[in-house]
Amino acid sequence: MVDESVGMAAEIECFDWAATALGPLSEWPATLRLMVGVALKTRFPMLVFWGPDLIQVFNDAFAPILGARQKNALGQFARDCWPEIWDVVGPMLTGAFETGTPVWAEDLPLVLERNGYPEQTSFTFSYSRIGDEGEIGGVLCTCVETTKSVARERQYLAALEREHRASLAFQNAALPKRLPSIPGLRFDAIYEAASKDVLVGGDWYDAFRLPDGRVVVSVGDVIGNGLDAAVTMASARQAIRGAAQVFPEPVAVLDAADRALRSEQPDRIVTAFLGVLDPLTFAFTYASAGHPPAMLCYPDGTVRELLTADLPLGLRNENASGESVTMMLPENALLVLYTDGLTEGTRDVVAGEQRLRDVLASGEISGAVSPAAAIRRAVIDTATDDIAILTIGIGSNTERITRWVFRGDDAAAAMDVRRKLVQVLRSANASEVEVADAELVFGELLGNAVRHTNGEVEAALDLTGDEPILHVLDQGPGFRFHARLPNDDLSESGRGLFITKKLARDVSVTHRPGGGSHARVVLAARQRRFPLTGL
Repeated sequence: MVDESVGMAAEIECFDWAATALGPLSEWPATLRLMVGVALKTRFPMLVFWGPDLIQVFNDAFAPILGARQKNALGQFARDCWPEIWDVVGPMLTGAFETGTPVWAEDLPLVLERNGYPEQTSFTFSYSRIGDEGEIGGVLCTCVETTKSVARERQYLAALEREHRASLAFQNAALPKRLPSIPGLRFDAIYEAASKDVLVGGDWYDAFRLPDGRVVVSVGDVIGNGLDAAVTMASARQAIRGAAQVFPEPVAVLDAADRALRSEQPDRIVTAFLGVLDPLTFAFTYASAGHPPAMLCYPDGTVRELLTADLPLGLRNENASGESVTMMLPENALLVLYTDGLTEGTRDVVAGEQRLRDVLASGEISGAVSPAAAIRRAVIDTATDDIAILTIGIGSNTERITRWVFRGDDAAAAMDVRRKLVQVLRSANASEVEVADAELVFGELLGNAVRHTNGEVEAALDLTGDEPILHVLDQGPGFRFHARLPNDDLSESGRGLFITKKLARDVSVTHRPGGGSHARVVLAARQRRFPLTGL
């Protein structure tokens, strides 16, 4: 034997082997002497089981695994040494001895009682048959305890799971809880992180309705990923929401968000596409901050890119040259806003955008329960970056919207519209105070329209939201809204709109793409009987 003067070598030399089935040390088979000698030379934990009773011989490195049972373990039957785990390791050990088939276990959980109390432990080990044919033979066990590493991994996974839950909660809080529900429009969206290990990123989609009925839609992408990018994303999205409530003009909103970003996080860069959609007229005004263009799929399969260029948020300045673009969205069209994770999956942006155009033109998305998810599946196989997709289907906007068209110089027609407006409001359970306010507001708006129009006037009452919205559209040179009294006490101009503002919850006036003005008045539900019902 080697190193007989120290450690297990000395103990093996002094042990009374004649009292065991192995017999005296001098009579051990050559294979057993060889394997024990190999075990004694290594610092790796090794244990040799010999014969059908699986008698144990082990090296110094194996002693810590035995713990307090070490004093009785040398020359002991395996079944007697490991009673508490024998139902687990016994079949594996005897199987390796009887069949010669090696057994491997990785991080196997075992409850050991090696120090007088149960311990949750883990081991990686192998059982390998030793001995020639005709020899009794045995099994070599090479083993390493992995209890600490398994515990660390579990702690890491638990921490990761907590982070995932927190990240998912943050993502759910950062993205809209629901999309608008508006007759004539169908909203759908998905967000997908690039990796299952990182649930949050810097991409977003958003759609919300303004008090005057218009809808603000946006998608954006923060350069970078992870929680820091997600925090920036949430800030940019909220800055856009706040600016849109004050002045919903796309370039102005993006400029305001840029100033907020540069003030709070000057090292961040964000791309975004933003649009304002009027559900009454389907006018869509949009602008971009260095973001991929939205795509509009017409009913005949034609696909148009909504191109407009300007610098990303974080890089804009007072000399930014971008302008908002306005177009009319056709009925049965599909508007698609997306982030570049959709088109850069193969690192070929041109090919990715062409793939998206081809998918939209093919008609395979029409009729999908979730157009956004269908686009994701059809365009890209594996996401290498975060993906956000927002789709808006354009339908018919006749439900709960009543319209009247008349010439501005036709007083009788105007009075008839006024009577019909009152009838609609009363049929929707509006109070008499609310009806009277609406009549007065309509009269003031009509007076402005007649003064400025040179053709037809369109009036509409929109009951699709929580509060009624009165629209008056004219074809004249247009006028501006100022919510204050004129400086001249004797002036006849400006008082009507000031009164309108006082009676209404919100008033806005915008220019129409083809000329003229579009006045929107959110009628105050003074006795809280709205949303209106019964139409």
